[in-house]
Amino acid sequence: MMNAPTPKDMPGLKDPNAPTNSRRAGRVFCQDVTCSLGEIRDLSASGMRVRTRQKPPPLNQPITLTLETLDGPMVIGCEVVWARRTGFFQRELGVTFRGLNDRTRLALSRLAQASAYNETIRPAVEAARKAS
Repeated sequence: MMNAPTPKDMPGLKDPNAPTNSRRAGRVFCQDVTCSLGEIRDLSASGMRVRTRQKPPPLNQPITLTLETLDGPMVIGCEVVWARRTGFFQRELGVTFRGLNDRTRLALSRLAQASAYNETIRPAVEAARKAS
């Protein structure tokens, strides 16, 4: 008796038990970008992931934060949609943007382009940093 193929056997086959991806936009991994909550780990047109040592704001409540962009500090309306502890006094937050105007969207796009890093060269860069 043959078993049905699994997603592991056939990479193109979708696993019905896999979590769904609810992202509305692609994300860019960032380096050396901060906001008033902490260090921005990745950025997209609809939100960002932030690493912080602060107590997170209440979930799903409107807040404003200051983001350091190429054009200087920018205040952005947003809300924290998820938070998880990642270490001792360390958390990651999922933040979604609210009510962005065209100027702010352009500034975020420019920031994402300028701060993006390439995952394929990351190990070489980290090795070089450790060697120096």
